Amino acid sequence: MNRILANRQSAARSKERKARYIQELERKVQTLQTEATTLSAQLTLYQVCVDMCLKLKVLFEVPLYRVDSDLLMDFLMLLGAIISIVS
Repeated sequence: MNRILANRQSAARSKERKARYIQELERKVQTLQTEATTLSAQLTLYQVCVDMCLKLKVLFEVPLYRVDSDLLMDFLMLLGAIISIVS
């Protein structure tokens, strides 16, 4: 009879440990999902910055005598967008 009671108590403790372990895993999953969402947003932002920098590079390669008002406006818009992202 004592053995049956000891087995039941052991099973109850095991069940509690398992429940705590599952809760800890669920907490870790939530944390990692939040981190993944944040990193994904940062990556998108960095990709936009890289694209803008590449466009700026192209604008800087244009000879000065070919710079017209539209090109200058594109440059200023890109520069403003980069500044707003970085700030």
